[in-house]
Amino acid sequence: MTSLIIPVKGRVRLTLSCLTSLKENDLRNLKEIIIVDNNSDHTTAKALEEFSWSKIKIVRTQKPLNFAESCNLGAKTASGDIIGFMNNDITISEGWLETMLEAQSINGGVVGARLLYPDGRVQHGGEVLPLWGIPFIGGTGAPGDDLRYDGARERWAVIAALMFVSRDLFERVGGFDEGYIFGIEDVDFCLKVRGMGEKVVCVGSCRVTHHESGTLSGLPDKRRNEWLRLNMEKFTARWSELIERLTARYVENLKKSGVNRVALHGTGAAGLRSLEILQKGEVMVTAFLDSGAGRKSKSLKGIPIINIEDALNDADCILIATQSQWEVEKRLKSFGLETMTRDIELADTGWKPGDYIA
Repeated sequence: MTSLIIPVKGRVRLTLSCLTSLKENDLRNLKEIIIVDNNSDHTTAKALEEFSWSKIKIVRTQKPLNFAESCNLGAKTASGDIIGFMNNDITISEGWLETMLEAQSINGGVVGARLLYPDGRVQHGGEVLPLWGIPFIGGTGAPGDDLRYDGARERWAVIAALMFVSRDLFERVGGFDEGYIFGIEDVDFCLKVRGMGEKVVCVGSCRVTHHESGTLSGLPDKRRNEWLRLNMEKFTARWSELIERLTARYVENLKKSGVNRVALHGTGAAGLRSLEILQKGEVMVTAFLDSGAGRKSKSLKGIPIINIEDALNDADCILIATQSQWEVEKRLKSFGLETMTRDIELADTGWKPGDYIA
């Protein structure tokens, strides 16, 4: 049977909406819902107590916990042989549990779902490790019925906004790394799972709505940005060997396909990191692309910044070096340019089961 763990920190309306959507569906295969109430206020605690449902167990903490700590505490309390993790800003769709459990039974490892924004667009179709080596969510902004995110597809990672894993595997990995602060602990966990030779699958046929970061929306931007910086430092230090293999193989594959000169769409950190990697691999970056709106400079690192329509005058292809992939694809297609998504699988990096830092 399955235990579902939902960490909660205030935001009582989101939590009650999530629980109501669960209660209104057939959950015969769900043994229990463990709510880890992370030192919430009295209003939240009272509302949870008054929500009448025999499946619910509430675990309260006396001190603030991060997401990984809350999930690990819930897992220790759970009695199911399959453990699910769900954000309290999720609302589910009919048949979601059976779809997830079937995929977990077939594939083992970790399974996640296609997460949609409230307006129906894709928010998450599995995590991608791109050229610049920093994980980002694949499919963000794409139409909800985009066929590229259908079926059960292996991904580098899925996010723990909705994730299922066997208790045995969760314990073998050691749970989520509690050194991460609200973010990337799920990607780190999935990479460890894949390093053990298990699959990580995003189930496109399971579509649920995710009111993204609803529980963190009240935090100041400065604090959130600092958390992100610390998380990325930890992640890149741990996975530096994998990232080096990934970027080297990416460039090698480009050159094998006849690409020696590229234009980079993206002038931020991802674009600059991509520039560094491509130059190291002796692929020439002919230009950075920019829409022209609000452009403050004509060059970056000595390389011209040009309009999209001029991109292929002196380049073999355009590489998208930004997380807004879908929006960029739409812009490129409006100029009659073909686009493709290139993701490097673990086998392409020479990464073998067991090659990870615990």
